[in-house]
Amino acid sequence: MQQSVRVAWAVCKYWLKMSYSRKTIENPSDRVILEQAEARELYRSWESSKNSNLIRARLERAERIYGIGARDRIREYMNKIKDGTLL
Repeated sequence: MQQSVRVAWAVCKYWLKMSYSRKTIENPSDRVILEQAEARELYRSWESSKNSNLIRARLERAERIYGIGARDRIREYMNKIKDGTLL
C-alpha cells in the first residue's frame, strides 16, 4: 500500500511538472507576433471605446504573460499603428 501511494505521488508530481511550467523556452519571433497582435487589439479597443482603464489593465496583464518590458513594447507597437508604420 505504501509503495503504491509513493508511485502515484511520483507520477502526479511528474505530470504537474510537465503540464505547466512558467519557465518555458521562448521563441522571440513568436513573442513579437503575439505582442503586435495584442497591440492591434488594444489600439482598436481604445479607438472605439476610449476606455483607458481597460487598456491599462490589459497592458498589466500582458506584462505578466509576455514578460518584463512587454507593456512598453506593446505601447510602442500601438504608437506605430497610430502613425501608420505598422499595419
